Amino acid sequence: LNLDLSADKVDFTTTLGGLTASGGNDGPESQYEALYEMATGAGNDVPPPGPGLGDVPAGQDPSWRADATKVLIITTDAPFHNAGDAGPFPYPGPSAVDTTDALVDASIKVIALKAPGATAQMDALAAATGGSVQPTTATSDDIADAVLAAFEALTFDVTGTPIGCDKLDISLDPDAYFDVVGGDTVYFDETIAVPADVTDVDNPYCCE
Repeated sequence: LNLDLSADKVDFTTTLGGLTASGGNDGPESQYEALYEMATGAGNDVPPPGPGLGDVPAGQDPSWRADATKVLIITTDAPFHNAGDAGPFPYPGPSAVDTTDALVDASIKVIALKAPGATAQMDALAAATGGSVQPTTATSDDIADAVLAAFEALTFDVTGTPIGCDKLDISLDPDAYFDVVGGDTVYFDETIAVPADVTDVDNPYCCE
């Protein structure tokens, strides 16, 4: 985890600009491991037991807000390693089922940006998590447009949550909208009532 979720644009661009590519042309790759860690933060002590070069420290999952809509974007041009794949030792990462279950349990939607060389493994993850699949070119010149299109293809459940209104009776009609397509606008009718036992001194300073 190079940077936790942040609203600081400088931190984001600095971290992104500091990423480097090393090696390559040696697929499959460890996409299931990356997604599993993002969903669980479990870590992975790969064989042999004890500290080693391939270990994944625990706590590599982002600090989601409790009420956040959780979306992960993955892009790759290579197939995924499957648990038990041959090598110097069988690949020790999570399986497709383990990864999918972890993402679903964490209510994380996967946006799959498929560069040439990627496989249907990405489609399966997106479908299972309620995500979206968008193709990209080998140059990734169209990646920004693909991300926007992917978000617009997602659906969301939208609810209203009054903030700072503890002493008031707030109701919304409807209670929620379900499966709202990204980019759509929804409207609520809000009713605010002041209980009889609330005095002026009790009134909150603000209510959102």
